Amino acid sequence: MTLPTGVDDILPHFQKLLSDGKEHRSDEIFEALAQQFRLTSQERDERNANGGLRFQNLIAWCKAYCTMAEFTELGDEDTLCLTPAGKEANSKNPRWTVIYLKSFKD
Repeated sequence: MTLPTGVDDILPHFQKLLSDGKEHRSDEIFEALAQQFRLTSQERDERNANGGLRFQNLIAWCKAYCTMAEFTELGDEDTLCLTPAGKEANSKNPRWTVIYLKSFKD
């Protein structure tokens, strides 16, 4: 695989990772998704225009959209897990998108 170009490319993998009901650390999420996409070290280290790590930035947007929809919550020690609303949404919609997540935003 190649480096994903947008949040919608990562969201299904992000959703599946969190659907196990466990808390996941940010570094664990990054590593699991990087392995799923079979990213090379060069792709993992690719920077966007503002100097941030591109793949890490995409994951941060996944977290942000899911948290704004109240589907995830931050736990202790930089962990993330699905909320009851996120578990319900996961059972009803097998593929989250940015548009879907934004529809839950107040």
